[in-house]
Amino acid sequence: MGFVKHTPIEGESAVKCTPSFPDWILTKGIDVYNGEVFEISFGECAVLANGTDAVDVCFDIGSYIYETDDAELSLYFVNMKEQNGGAFSVPDIRFIDDAGKDIRIDCDGRFNFAVADPKMFFGSLWAYLSDCVRYDDIAETVQDEVKEAMQPAFNKLAVKGIHQLNLSEHTPELISAVRGSLSLEWDMMRGIELRYLSVSTMEKIDFGEVKLGSMFDDLGGNTSSDGDGTEKSTVNDAGEQIVNGFANLFGALFKEVGESMMGMSENNEASSDDDKTE
Repeated sequence: MGFVKHTPIEGESAVKCTPSFPDWILTKGIDVYNGEVFEISFGECAVLANGTDAVDVCFDIGSYIYETDDAELSLYFVNMKEQNGGAFSVPDIRFIDDAGKDIRIDCDGRFNFAVADPKMFFGSLWAYLSDCVRYDDIAETVQDEVKEAMQPAFNKLAVKGIHQLNLSEHTPELISAVRGSLSLEWDMMRGIELRYLSVSTMEKIDFGEVKLGSMFDDLGGNTSSDGDGTEKSTVNDAGEQIVNGFANLFGALFKEVGESMMGMSENNEASSDDDKTE
């Protein structure tokens, strides 16, 4: 019973994987009966199911006959090739570096995954079962789980005392930590595994752009458009306003000091005249 290797006969018809979309992950062949002939090609796995339960799988390339006492089973094909998971972005990841500095990191990256356990993968997709399941059908769920794994992965690096400026040197450790964070969800429940992960990190630092812009506005700085409709303070005009402000301030101070000194001089002269008169 089960999958039996079959030698193709010339002119014999066989069930083959014929996905409707190039980004297919799981596609339904036909309902097969005892003695049905089918073929498995490179990068495919055949799954025979009774309803939503996978009862048998076969990875090897070739022609097969499935022998069974069941009246009817459904034949599915699972795409075992590496899938492009797409890009992801995770803002404000908390990271405490070796100096105890509490910072926030914006993390962007891309990832690929592949089916590792076709039987479990089939079971995890029971809600999506149709003639063809595409990556787009599960993309949001998979990407959310990758993003959720980033924070605990960064925590593991922080425990090792890694400085945030050296994070790029520890990308392999980060990938391993992400894979570890995903293992329970993916390995034990979804039957997929992380194959590739690229990450770029950047400390989120406020360089004062907003404060400077507000200061320019308060000083009466002009605004101009950068071409995309976004208005911004003109630095030259704002700088001129700052210089003029300081000039006016110091001018007023010098004027006050000068008037004070002139007053003192006049008082001294008046006192001198009084002495001569006496």
